[in-house]
Amino acid sequence: MKLNLTDKYEEIINTLYVMSAELDLDENYMDILSDPESATQEMIDAMLPFKSSLMSELETQRLKLAACGVCAMSNTVESTKERLTSNNPYYSASYADVCRTVDAEIRLRTENADLKARLDKLEKDRLAADKPELGIDITVNTMAGFFGAFFVEHGRKPSEQEIFNAGRRSGLDEAKRAE
Repeated sequence: MKLNLTDKYEEIINTLYVMSAELDLDENYMDILSDPESATQEMIDAMLPFKSSLMSELETQRLKLAACGVCAMSNTVESTKERLTSNNPYYSASYADVCRTVDAEIRLRTENADLKARLDKLEKDRLAADKPELGIDITVNTMAGFFGAFFVEHGRKPSEQEIFNAGRRSGLDEAKRAE
């Protein structure tokens, strides 16, 4: 008895055709792949477990991929303690690759933070070494304070004209305060 296949059965046949190289099917069942209209209900029912097996394998592969994504986003030292082990069914070589890459990212982030801290310390030490220890008040209202503030802002000593302009502005400010 020949059957007209429903969409469900056509989907099964198409899945089996794509995967036929990996399946160990009897030659009678392979005929269904070339001529779906020759399928009997018995043959189709015999193939249903293959579809179930393939769908299960597909779901396992999807979860392996999801595990890689979760690992990639879990890039903290604390999260590395909760990783999958090699005996987990969702562990894969790709997951191990992602873990190694995340570990490298964590190491680089830690190294970057250490280098920034060292650079900040060196900068503070340099500024401390540039500051004269003369025992005088150095504020922006003094000539030394002006030189220091100018150097910090521009990274160089002021020119004679800039010193004159600053003194003139300072005198104008003093005159306004006196009024």
